[in-house]
Amino acid sequence: MADEGGQQESRELKEREERANLYARHVEVQRTSWDTQFEITKHTSTGSGVLLLGLGALVGVFLPNPSVPWVAALGVVLLVVSFLVSLFELVLVRNVVLYQMGEDFLSVSWYGDLIREGIQPNEEQKKAVDEEIQKRMGELPGLGLRRSTTLWTVVHWATLLTVCGGAVCFLIFALYNLIGGLWP
Repeated sequence: MADEGGQQESRELKEREERANLYARHVEVQRTSWDTQFEITKHTSTGSGVLLLGLGALVGVFLPNPSVPWVAALGVVLLVVSFLVSLFELVLVRNVVLYQMGEDFLSVSWYGDLIREGIQPNEEQKKAVDEEIQKRMGELPGLGLRRSTTLWTVVHWATLLTVCGGAVCFLIFALYNLIGGLWP
């Protein structure tokens, strides 16, 4: 009988450790996701700069009489906007990542301890823990930037849309000029 109790306790301890490790792996996945978001931002900035240079070179090749110059002008405007906004996004992403990682770390430390102790938090306990996490996040210098996460999301999508628009204008301008240059 005592042996069964020890096995039961061992199984429960193992189960709690597995749940706590699963929670920790979840945070690692989020951290990796944010690293990827930072990489996307860097590549967007680089891509918009390269497309801008390419568009400038194409306009230079077809001067003094390029076809549909307004498409090139629109492409330049979109690519300049995407380049500048992606630079702004690179400044914001550091704060957003630190905020999210800080929140996730505090969440793991609180919930992981509860799980290890065998406590399945109810809604009231979850609310209390979330309030404590938000309180702690507010105490951290420079990390209480929840509004930056929303702003960063808007800026991120605006950057991607403008770089896509600039790329489309780049392609239209290039194809139209090349096809027009091949046929009389």
